[in-house]
Amino acid sequence: MNLAIIMGHIGKDIDLRYTSSELAVARFSVATSENIKGEKKTTWHNVVAFGKTAENINKYFDKGRKILIEGKIDNSTYEKDGERRNISQIIVNKFHFIDSLHASKIEEKAGVEINDKTGKDDIPFWAYTTSSMC
Repeated sequence: MNLAIIMGHIGKDIDLRYTSSELAVARFSVATSENIKGEKKTTWHNVVAFGKTAENINKYFDKGRKILIEGKIDNSTYEKDGERRNISQIIVNKFHFIDSLHASKIEEKAGVEINDKTGKDDIPFWAYTTSSMC
């Protein structure tokens, strides 16, 4: 089984591009931190998302925002300037909103007010499914 789950902060602006076949591809980094013997250790993860997931991450997340990513680890090799290089990245299957700032962003972009009385049918499907596990 290849499963990666990380929660951290987006480290730079999301790079959203489209392939020649109009498939959205979002690339960004996520920083995760842990304390080891009293010292904070930060690890940077390369992350890539495709299709509607890529477009939604680009639309609702900015540098510094907290995000939870579920996906799989992909290791690949490519050649640049005649030199063979390796890259490890997480391919996003699902993402989740973590901080409350996202709720207000969803309200603003989707035109709905999210509160305790908001019904499941009032929230766009993708917003409900990506935030329901938080």
